[in-house]
Amino acid sequence: MELRREAHPNYVFVCRKCGKKSVWYNAKEGRYECLNLECKAFGGNPYEVDAPQNNTSEVKGASKGNHNWRTSPRPLWLKPLIVIVILAAIGIEISVFAKSLVPLWIAIGFSTTFSIERWLSNLTKKYKAIGMLYRLLLNLGILSVVGLLIWSGIGLFSYRSVHSALVGSLILLAEFLLLIWAWRMVAKNSWRKPSMKLTIVGLICLSVAFAFAGVQPMAAYKDRIVSIISPVFNSLFNLF
Repeated sequence: MELRREAHPNYVFVCRKCGKKSVWYNAKEGRYECLNLECKAFGGNPYEVDAPQNNTSEVKGASKGNHNWRTSPRPLWLKPLIVIVILAAIGIEISVFAKSLVPLWIAIGFSTTFSIERWLSNLTKKYKAIGMLYRLLLNLGILSVVGLLIWSGIGLFSYRSVHSALVGSLILLAEFLLLIWAWRMVAKNSWRKPSMKLTIVGLICLSVAFAFAGVQPMAAYKDRIVSIISPVFNSLFNLF
């Protein structure tokens, strides 16, 4: 009878420690375990199930020598940091070649957004303040890309581009693709606050406040707009 039980290791045995018929063979761990939650004993065979359960796994993991229970998991921020550093370095090289900081900021913005969407999205969902800040940065980013696209387009079609027409066209195409990608990221996070409308209204209010407070360059833009509009209003008042 004992030989038959050993031939079929999943046969249920009586635990020598708690006295209940609750010992079974765990093929994955390669040991006999007691299923009684108040006992939880285990051993190498069904007649030696009398050792405490919190030692074998540690010894087993340590004997492997590779990745045991003491090895901490890879930090969550490691991959995002590597991606941001690599793309920032590429952006610096392009900025030095183009003599402009725009490629650097584009590389940092793209790598940061990609890293958050790829690895850190749980933080933006778990913490409301971080999610709102992330959505605000997304809105500001897409508005910046729109402004950059308009500026590059004007420079290209007015023949004021620093590079050749071909290079300018490729840059404009790359910015257009970046706008599509940024728009998809904003649409993906459309359930977050603040909305795009609120962001635009807030930017307009801040710009007006800074302009009348004398902050440059908004104050200069305000003076230029006033100098253009003033003759129009004066002519209207003279008509009436």
